[in-house]
Amino acid sequence: MKTSVENIYGAGDAIEHDGRLYGIWPPAKEQGEIAGENMVKPGSKEYKGTLFSHKLKVVGIDLVSMGDIDTDGKLQSEVHKDEKTFVYKKAVISDGKLTGCIMLGNIDGEKQVARAISTGSSFEEVKNFFE
Repeated sequence: MKTSVENIYGAGDAIEHDGRLYGIWPPAKEQGEIAGENMVKPGSKEYKGTLFSHKLKVVGIDLVSMGDIDTDGKLQSEVHKDEKTFVYKKAVISDGKLTGCIMLGNIDGEKQVARAISTGSSFEEVKNFFE
């Protein structure tokens, strides 16, 4: 979180990391914590990026998207739809690992799925949340 200016650190909307501008609260908070630790003890923590995750709850409709949701359709995906219960789930998979998802109507397992995406875990470990 150190900038090119001596003793100046940045976080949130003011910084770009690996070509990304996050523009949302969770990364800003994580970046701020790391910047603060590095101000006290320079080089003690490294920011490795934050999982892109957006969550919406409007009038009983739950929606979450995380990671790479494959908007160009180049990755493998598994989709589950249930029109009777208004549930849609898309798991995006690369080399057997879960890299992103969309969960609408039923977001059970959201935390486990986020952890799997962040750690590069096998899709098989969380497949049950997409059935």
